[in-house]
Amino acid sequence: MEFQELIDKAKELLESFEQRHSETTSNVHWVTQDDRDIEGDYCENCIGQAVKNARKELKEEKQKVLAKFKEIENTGKFNGKKIKGKYTVADIKRAKKYELENLGPSKFDSTYNYGGGYESDSFLTCEICDKELDISILPNEQELEYSLEDLESGVIDDQTGYRAYSLLYNAWNEEDERHKEETVLTVKLATRVIEILDVNKL
Repeated sequence: MEFQELIDKAKELLESFEQRHSETTSNVHWVTQDDRDIEGDYCENCIGQAVKNARKELKEEKQKVLAKFKEIENTGKFNGKKIKGKYTVADIKRAKKYELENLGPSKFDSTYNYGGGYESDSFLTCEICDKELDISILPNEQELEYSLEDLESGVIDDQTGYRAYSLLYNAWNEEDERHKEETVLTVKLATRVIEILDVNKL
């Protein structure tokens, strides 16, 4: 089979897996701190908890700063090192103020990929519940190799089929010299899908 014919055949065989699993995916949601996205990817059901966790973590960081300067005030030391005498009281107050201001106050909220189609070079799952997140995969060697490993057993479940379909759907053009290795792996992936699912084989 020609490259595109091979891809199309494998996609056709995987279509039912992709349709079932895509119905269970969520848009990608992010926690924002002062209108900036912070690290972490979440589903629509967990983003509220993720925002709460971010607020809690900031509060804990502030408590650590307050405890540090309380220790300095009470003992003149921090972590066994002498602070008072080495620095003036004014210096210590300025340092405390700087560290607290550097942490906040902060406003936490959330945002998500409006309209879908968020591009990623790896599949994403919610960091709290592990739910599949709806992304547009940019096929790379690692994800293609992972997909091939998933198919080694000869069994395809909805998630495995969904991911294989996504990689094939977004396959690089076979004439693109920048993605030769990905193209080779894409052919292997399509071939393996057909070997497993097509009763008529290649």
